[in-house]
Amino acid sequence: QPTPESINKLEVHLAAACRIDDEASSRKAWPPEATAAGGLFVEETKAWPEVVGKSIKEAREIILKDKPEADIVVLPAGAPVTLDLRPNRVRIFVDTVAETPFTG
Repeated sequence: QPTPESINKLEVHLAAACRIDDEASSRKAWPPEATAAGGLFVEETKAWPEVVGKSIKEAREIILKDKPEADIVVLPAGAPVTLDLRPNRVRIFVDTVAETPFTG
């Protein structure tokens, strides 16, 4: 049975987890102390701004290095997507023509 004290502690952890770290707002879970072994949250990369401008192969390698279980989906920029949340899915949006198109 939860006590008022345990509920308050959980509320504090949840509130702290919702804060944004200015240096790594899209990269790591917050707060770091909550990600320790047995902690409430697991620290993981959530975005990879460093892959912008890289090839799909390079981007895939970098993402899989950080998140080996990632299900990487490559889509054209602006493609419609579902709004369901899948923690292992990482979408890469591309819009560059790599070679000259030709008939044939």
